[in-house]
Amino acid sequence: MAAGFNENLALFEVPVTLKTLSTIGADPACRDCTRVLRLSGTINSKNRAEARGLMLTGQEWDLHSLADEILGPRRPGRPKASASISDFNAAAARSGRRSVLAGSIYGWWYAVYRDLVRLVDLEYGNRLPEGYRDRLLFLHAVALSWFAQPDAIESEILSVGRLITDFSDSEILGVMASVISRRNLADQGHKIAWGGREVDPRYFFRASTLRDWIGHDLLNKHAEQLRALAPAEIIKERKKLRDASRWQDSYTGKGVRTSNEEKLATARLMAAAGASQRAISVELGVSQKTISLWLRSGDT
Repeated sequence: MAAGFNENLALFEVPVTLKTLSTIGADPACRDCTRVLRLSGTINSKNRAEARGLMLTGQEWDLHSLADEILGPRRPGRPKASASISDFNAAAARSGRRSVLAGSIYGWWYAVYRDLVRLVDLEYGNRLPEGYRDRLLFLHAVALSWFAQPDAIESEILSVGRLITDFSDSEILGVMASVISRRNLADQGHKIAWGGREVDPRYFFRASTLRDWIGHDLLNKHAEQLRALAPAEIIKERKKLRDASRWQDSYTGKGVRTSNEEKLATARLMAAAGASQRAISVELGVSQKTISLWLRSGDT
């Protein structure tokens, strides 16, 4: 059973809700708001299990009501987030444009936010102890200010503050007022002077600064689960391994990718048996020009 979530359900609520729903078979790996329910009757390719629909009472639930039932009722007057990061991505996808998050400063802060959520969950069980609340809540808010929808930034910050601290709403908004104010200035197109140039008014910190603030011991402890906030040497090593993997597949010294070596051998056997290059091309699903190059390389 997979659990799909409406985009209006705050990003950080999903792991908590899934953890609770796992007792009735929810898939804890389905943490992205864009994941949808598997259709009843389809087969999960990983474990060959058939997806089944369960009707417990017949009562219909909207997702906010379901979350309230699982996580507890909302406080009176609690605003609902009117937008979320999944809305942002979906809008780009519908217009045929690549998401503005991909490979951008927004994408980096989104990765930072995901790491912060993961870190708090792993180390503190989603509840920050005294002495850590102000700083880590501030960093959550700064990250949100770079990618949350304009009309949802305040409610998103309130929601994460309620989840990981015991601050009141007025305390959360008071402590995070500068983050919200700077985000509002950015939405209005304002710039501020910094280092002799005009820059975005939102708070921005280097990865090294974030690591210093959070603490290297804590980040090292959970390095394998982190992405943007992983120790710098681990990030470099991951990149080195990725690059090595790409290079190994893209070049073998024989004019063919590693992944195509089997096709190359088959092409040469078929040619030796008298098959035409066109026939080999059709059989292997490779262009005739490539087949020609492969066979010529075998003659040298």
